[in-house]
Amino acid sequence: MNQPSFSRSLPKLMICLLIAVGAALPGPGSVASAAAGITSVAAAREDMLTGANVTELIALRPDPPPSFVVAAVGDMECTTTDCQGVGTTNLVANMHAKAFLPLGDLIFKGPYTNFATFYDPTWGAFRPSSRPEIGNHENLGGGYYDYWDGIGKTTGPVGTRGEGWYSFNLGGWHFVGLNSNCVFDSMKVSCQPGSPQINWLKADLAADPSLCTIAFMHHPYYSTSATQYPELRTIFETLYQHHVELYLAGHTHYYQRFYPQDANGNRNNALGVTEIVAGTGGAPLANVRSLGASGNRARQIGKTFGVLKLTLHPGSYKFQFVPVAGSTETDSGIGTCH
Repeated sequence: MNQPSFSRSLPKLMICLLIAVGAALPGPGSVASAAAGITSVAAAREDMLTGANVTELIALRPDPPPSFVVAAVGDMECTTTDCQGVGTTNLVANMHAKAFLPLGDLIFKGPYTNFATFYDPTWGAFRPSSRPEIGNHENLGGGYYDYWDGIGKTTGPVGTRGEGWYSFNLGGWHFVGLNSNCVFDSMKVSCQPGSPQINWLKADLAADPSLCTIAFMHHPYYSTSATQYPELRTIFETLYQHHVELYLAGHTHYYQRFYPQDANGNRNNALGVTEIVAGTGGAPLANVRSLGASGNRARQIGKTFGVLKLTLHPGSYKFQFVPVAGSTETDSGIGTCH
């Protein structure tokens, strides 16, 4: 008895993979793929019983962005050579960070000449990747904006002159730089509800679709036993309401990390904002004061220069406080995006 051949009893699939970004074939599916930036796979299927050829378009999502490193530290307070000898610049260089976040008080006084004379010879090496925020020692002076945005320019990479808030996206993460100098009356920048900065912040967070967000500024909301600067409450509340992962700050010359919490000090591991303070870039160091009865203290390190290293993944992150050579105290852990 003759056995039926395999080719006559079952259809045979011949797959031709044509990888292309956008539309490789005409039709609605390919147009949608191009608009969404999705990789298209063209599959040619031949039914050996009928001889009919059918070409189908299969849409594949692109690979997620690769992990990358962000370095952050504040309070270099460069004057003469103070910011050159403590070793924190070497730490940043060795991290090969895709972005560097200087967290304010980069120089002790605000003129442009101080940036050019004291800050730029060392920290200027990271200027192309730097996304800074202004501190109280820059005094909202023109030198900060002249150095980062360009002499006399009204706006640039660090925001509009005199405002200082801005945002950017990198590697699937959203970054929001905020001007926290509302904590001093002389600074004349408001962080109150309805202020230009808060209105901008709400609109920015609402419009950005990123799963993971980092906010960075100079002053911490939480420090020591309670909120150090209640003027920043609206900022923290807004970050919490929009499920921001990390709040990075400097100002206090030590390292602290708090468990995720809301603006009232209630710990919330699922939705809370994790605040990390790293004012350890080069200014005279301080001992960490007692946190009293605070239940949200996670880690504190005093009298140690160092840099915060963030390794950012799609949907998660790793943090590590890296001390300078000769110091041993550190901190590390992982987190997931809300």
